[in-house]
Amino acid sequence: MIIYRLAIEAFKDDLSGTGSKLFGGRWNHPGYPAIYTAENISLAVLEILVNADKNNIPPSYFLLKLQVPDNLPFKLITQSSLKEKWYNDFEYTQFIGSKFLALGKEAVLKMPSAIVKEEYNYLLNPAHTDFKKIIIKESTPFDLDIRLLKK
Repeated sequence: MIIYRLAIEAFKDDLSGTGSKLFGGRWNHPGYPAIYTAENISLAVLEILVNADKNNIPPSYFLLKLQVPDNLPFKLITQSSLKEKWYNDFEYTQFIGSKFLALGKEAVLKMPSAIVKEEYNYLLNPAHTDFKKIIIKESTPFDLDIRLLKK
């Protein structure tokens, strides 16, 4: 399986999860290293745009194509398993993701995007023993369309 991540050049090779560990994210509290990825490139772009300061979005990124072995077990969270309007409850999703990371049973959590609920993001656990099987297959420069950066 190929999944996607956009990163600025300084962090294009960093799969440590340090950023999420320091600041947290939708699916993890600070203190839990995690790597956020998406099932397709356009969703990865949307995730950058929705989470960034609109006045300070870098126009250039690197697109990482990550290879996840097809036989690597993962945990799936579906919309139907989440409470109503889960996408508005940051604490709720952080609790779920942090619990997943703390238990450490799987290296990958597949969960709905809060932006496009019918599409999926993947949370990677760099502390899991199988994480080393996930590799950066390709890393290429990726420029955002400037129309997305206008006010």
